[in-house]
Amino acid sequence: MKPDHHPFSTEKVTVFFDGSCPLCTAEIDFYQRADTQGALKLFDVSCESFSGDNRLSQKQAMARLHVRLADGKQISGAGGFFEMWRAIPSWRWLAGISRIPGAMTVMAPGYISSSCRSDP
Repeated sequence: MKPDHHPFSTEKVTVFFDGSCPLCTAEIDFYQRADTQGALKLFDVSCESFSGDNRLSQKQAMARLHVRLADGKQISGAGGFFEMWRAIPSWRWLAGISRIPGAMTVMAPGYISSSCRSDP
């Protein structure tokens, strides 16, 4: 995997992930392989070169997955996965789950318990 270290994109879904977390890296590698159209822009926030920006500090980014949409909206945790799925054509069908009432309530505990960090 070769995450991007350039200024944050406004054209793609920007994904901020903890590259020092083996589970996080494995998941991001999986999505990167599925992203055949280049819809995701990946930033490994564990790199020394990542200092964050005026909306996301390195400490915040290390605590949980963050996704920034092309319109600037930022989403973290389980909701970020829905946005990645929505951006990758072969995963869009799964993104539809987020429209089901209560889906986020069910998904959030799974994200927290499976992450390298325990912060909600």
